[in-house]
Amino acid sequence: YRQGGPAGFGLRRMLVDMQGKPKGTLKRNEQKSLQTDRVILVPGPDEEISIVRHMYQLFIKHSKSERQIAEYLNERGIKTDVGRPWTRSSVRQVLTNEKYIGNNVYNHRSFKLKKKRVVNPPDIWVRADGAFEAIVDPASFFTVQGIIQERNRRWSDDEMVQMLAKLVEKHSDVSAHLIDQSDGMPSSATYRSRFGTLIEAYRLAGYTPERDFSYVQINRRLRTLHPTLVDDTVQRLESVGASIGVDDGNSHLVVNGEYTAALVLSRCLQTSGRSLRWAIRFGSRRLPDITIMVRMNPANDEPSDFYLFPLLDIHTPSLRLAEYNAAYVDAYRCDSLDGFAQLALRTRIEAR
Repeated sequence: YRQGGPAGFGLRRMLVDMQGKPKGTLKRNEQKSLQTDRVILVPGPDEEISIVRHMYQLFIKHSKSERQIAEYLNERGIKTDVGRPWTRSSVRQVLTNEKYIGNNVYNHRSFKLKKKRVVNPPDIWVRADGAFEAIVDPASFFTVQGIIQERNRRWSDDEMVQMLAKLVEKHSDVSAHLIDQSDGMPSSATYRSRFGTLIEAYRLAGYTPERDFSYVQINRRLRTLHPTLVDDTVQRLESVGASIGVDDGNSHLVVNGEYTAALVLSRCLQTSGRSLRWAIRFGSRRLPDITIMVRMNPANDEPSDFYLFPLLDIHTPSLRLAEYNAAYVDAYRCDSLDGFAQLALRTRIEAR
């Protein structure tokens, strides 16, 4: 069954009962109402399916790059499944996700609290081949994967550095966005994967950014960590029997169809006096019933502790915390999310 999140362009979420009987298509922001219901992926509108298949043919037969395909779609006013313009990365998602050939694959990454995120090898991924109806034929899908693998395989470290150096010669200000939009180059994600960080790749290419980008690396690390921490939280909730959905409109978790929750990672900052500080902005958008503030450790590589702020007690747009705070604030602090998971525990009441 589908583990949550949007279906993707060309696909839709179908609600089924415990016997697998369809109950209806879920629209954006709609969630299942019964714990026993499940969600599967089904083909979307014919027009979207045709566009997806055309994207594959543009890549295979016409040798169009991901960026060129994105430009092609944007020129025709075609939006992504979330109503945004296409980018190189969003096209790549359609071209590489196995859900388009009907496979359900997860456990790509693992994360446990107080532990670092781990990228799992393919042999321990959890797979369900043929779980959904395919909208792309396997031959086209695996042809695309072969082209991408061959394209990536031919680049040595030296070649990648040289390509980046040539880009630096042409542009005075190099960024991840510029790299991602440059044809014939690896993506910025590939550079980070190969060299550890984009800053290290810059150094090897002889490029020194004018700004201090250490905060960028921290923010990127937190963005990468966030989905794995959400997955870990979902697993904790489901382990106690909770039913978890995802609000497509704002990505809030919907627990037992009764209340919403969202995780916000707060980076650790150090003052000139070497004191530690954390900040959180609640924002003006619709807030969840429970905001889980994840305070990162001083290295900003793993959670330190958590604050569970109920909506009724949020009276300010932002909050700044020290290591130790007033009792009425630290009353919301907890060392782990075990207690939060227990809030979702369902107890069967026997009828008499």
